[in-house]
Amino acid sequence: MVDDVLDDGIPKFYGKDETPWYKQKPPAIRKLPGVKNAAKQAKTIMNCWKLFISDEMIKYIVKYTNQRLDLMTSSFHRPRDCPQTDYEEILAFIGLLYLAAVKKGQHLNTEELWKSDGTAPDFFAATMSKKRFHQLVQSIRFEDATKRLETSAIGNLAPVRETFQSFVTNVKVLILPDSVTNDEMLESFRDRCRFRQYIANKPAKYGIKIYALVDSRTFFTSNLEIYADKQPEELFQVKNDAASVVMRLIEPISKTGRNVTTDNYFTSVTYYLITAFWYHIYQSRTKTCYYCQLCIIMIRSMKKQEKLISPKILQISTLQREGGRCGRQNES
Repeated sequence: MVDDVLDDGIPKFYGKDETPWYKQKPPAIRKLPGVKNAAKQAKTIMNCWKLFISDEMIKYIVKYTNQRLDLMTSSFHRPRDCPQTDYEEILAFIGLLYLAAVKKGQHLNTEELWKSDGTAPDFFAATMSKKRFHQLVQSIRFEDATKRLETSAIGNLAPVRETFQSFVTNVKVLILPDSVTNDEMLESFRDRCRFRQYIANKPAKYGIKIYALVDSRTFFTSNLEIYADKQPEELFQVKNDAASVVMRLIEPISKTGRNVTTDNYFTSVTYYLITAFWYHIYQSRTKTCYYCQLCIIMIRSMKKQEKLISPKILQISTLQREGGRCGRQNES
């Protein structure tokens, strides 16, 4: 295969399957990373937190949780033993969940967290009783229970979709990340769930699979997507192949010139060739340069046996002498 071919003045070399690799560096046009919109005005930790978990989201959780508490009240002799919750109590409940994680107590029995012998943190018992904490764990809801039959028919994520999508939307509009990494994570879960997954090489083995796009420097989440298995065709059905997942995840950072690092699972050859990299389209008359619609640079690990790799890249002695060699692909 002939290498170093000039096409409209662009030096390039070819892979074994005639895949072109351009020697020019992609254009360095980038939007600066950082917080955006209302996040620029946030000054305190609580102000920042409420940008992601808004008051409106908390109020919906209070409303739907009270629906469940009303049903639970019938099993108590005294209604006051299972009262309704409110905005402040839900905030306190979420705060205890945070503190349990910070203190590495998320896997402890609640008996250990509410002990009164001086071995447990005081703030658990000072915030609410253990009995009330259990009630909130059992009754916390994120959807309207009166519409359960309707919503269950339109998707597996119906019980949490409204709150989850609100959170993800807030993340996307408030933060512009630097270089990012996308991968999957498995949140441990062994209860009943239509889309619970088993992944043998994960520590938890069973759980809910979540695809995430995360800032490689600050580790802030830029986008999330829960794998919900097969969905109804009308509203929420999406393609779950690796290329489609990546395309949806990187949508918020399109046209920003970000580097996206993935592993082999998320970069099939087809996606790698068609949508991954910056590209130039040179018009025959004006020689005008245009950029791809995504303006994203994809980085992934490759096996040297792959046919799209040029033999020149595999010349180890030459690479060592020249200090390395760089090649990029344009959109086909």
